[in-house]
Amino acid sequence: MSLKPTQTFTCIIPARFNSTRFPGKPLQQIQGRAMIDWIYDNAKASKFADPVIVATDDQKIYDYCKEQGMEVVMTPADCENGSVRAAEVAKGMDAPYYFELQGDQPLVKAEIIDEFLGKAREEMIKNPAIDIVQPYAAATPEMIQDEDVVKVVVSNSGKFLTFTRHPLETGYRTLGLYLWKREPLLQFRDMEISKLEQAETCHLVRFVLNDLVVQGIQIDDTNWIEVDRPEHISQVEKLI
Repeated sequence: MSLKPTQTFTCIIPARFNSTRFPGKPLQQIQGRAMIDWIYDNAKASKFADPVIVATDDQKIYDYCKEQGMEVVMTPADCENGSVRAAEVAKGMDAPYYFELQGDQPLVKAEIIDEFLGKAREEMIKNPAIDIVQPYAAATPEMIQDEDVVKVVVSNSGKFLTFTRHPLETGYRTLGLYLWKREPLLQFRDMEISKLEQAETCHLVRFVLNDLVVQGIQIDDTNWIEVDRPEHISQVEKLI
């Protein structure tokens, strides 16, 4: 399995209705448009993301996406996180790589996606042992203290070593974009949920506990807000 210079990546956008911290957020309005509209359009505008597929477990989200002309599939309701939901879509496809774009990322524009996927592709070519590529960015002092923000410990070679929501001076935070190889993504779906993952409420812990090789790509963007709670909508609207 090798990457071609002009290869595009199947993009899967997990969109769950019953979010613990913000139920129904994919359909929440941002400047008069549902959040899923912003995310889908940004992905469609990318030169590296094709096709773009919304993966949901909710009939309202499914119907809305259909009405808007989006490609959308229903996934099981018991998917415990977006990566498992992405794996449910990938198991019915045969593409070797999948770009998972979390459904709470309205500020991730096409140029950010292209920058990430372009660099991620280079890393995959350079090191065939990599299972996942994920971006990270500098964490402000406020982010270090914020338990909604996942902090990451990064090795000197850019490998991700561990993750935490607790205040920890790692200097960096993760961002909700992933370029997966197909087999590790399907394997992730069946991996055991550890007590540490439950305590952290962070599925990324499962990566390192199961020896998946996660390569980081640094992106210089400290204003990138992920919509975790209702109050983040107004912050995103100001930045848009």
